[in-house]
Amino acid sequence: QSGQPSDIRQVNELYSYLHLSKTLLAIMQERRESRGPHYRSDYPEKDSRYDGVMAVKKVDGRYQFSIQK
Repeated sequence: QSGQPSDIRQVNELYSYLHLSKTLLAIMQERRESRGPHYRSDYPEKDSRYDGVMAVKKVDGRYQFSIQK
């Protein structure tokens, strides 16, 4: 039967994985540099502007990024 707690949990987990994947892709597109395993042929060099932790939040359906040093 559908609607069982395990089915609902699986749907919620899938939604969470998809949301996380979309967020990670947005971060990778925003980070315009190459660093460690994150290599971009269009930005092959490391950029010191990205030193720190990239924070992301979603506001009104759009991602907002900031670098926390």
